[in-house]
Amino acid sequence: MSNPVKAGPFSLLVTQRRVTAALVRQSLRDRVAGSAFGFFFLALYPLLFLGVYTFVFVHVLQVRVPDLSPEAYTLAIFCGLVPFLAFAEALTVGSGSIVSNATMVRNLMFPYEILPVRDVVASYVAMAPGFMMVLAAALWKQGPHLSQLLVPIVVVLQIMFSIGLVWLLATLNVFMRDIQKLLPILVLMLMMISPIAYTRDMLPAGLATLALFNPLAGFIFLYRDMLFEGTVSVLTLSIMSVISLAVFFIGFYVIRRLRPLVFDFV
Repeated sequence: MSNPVKAGPFSLLVTQRRVTAALVRQSLRDRVAGSAFGFFFLALYPLLFLGVYTFVFVHVLQVRVPDLSPEAYTLAIFCGLVPFLAFAEALTVGSGSIVSNATMVRNLMFPYEILPVRDVVASYVAMAPGFMMVLAAALWKQGPHLSQLLVPIVVVLQIMFSIGLVWLLATLNVFMRDIQKLLPILVLMLMMISPIAYTRDMLPAGLATLALFNPLAGFIFLYRDMLFEGTVSVLTLSIMSVISLAVFFIGFYVIRRLRPLVFDFV
């Protein structure tokens, strides 16, 4: 049996899948512990955000998008909001996963690389009701499209991107604890510049290319195209695949490379 602390990223995820699954289940139970709504809150959470966004942009600011009714614009917001909320929660919770589990990390034989994975996967599983509601809304509004079958690929790519980024941030947070404190501010800024309340057509020509430097923009545009437009941008999908794999492997390299130092600082 191979040593888990020396395994590659995919080998680690496969060999430690049962441990990771148990940790994810425990994390989900902890999130709803003491909640009056229980697991129902997982479905209520994205709807509350959607209600705020709809009230502000549709009713207060009265944003109108050419060729989109207010209902279709609301669905476009929801399609961008759910992936962002999953990513934001994974980032903020996962960045402290190593520091907050010092006892487990100090066990030399424990592959603590799965701790950030636990928080990322738990965040996306918690947002699964939101993804299901977006899919149901797309089927109701636009009907089925073959492109919708590719949505799981985008979800997997986004999870890989999130895992790689959280591996990186959780490791650096061991040495620079301010990272976890700054992340809520950075996430709020990212929420403002991500294409949640605006579509690709609303961007000025000079900003359309610039928006793609925000990786979440690529994911959100893919979700909207596949779910509501029935189209697939092969170029965008290829770019996001390369970015996701690159961040995934870079994050794993950093967390594995700095493993000897982590024990001294955690």
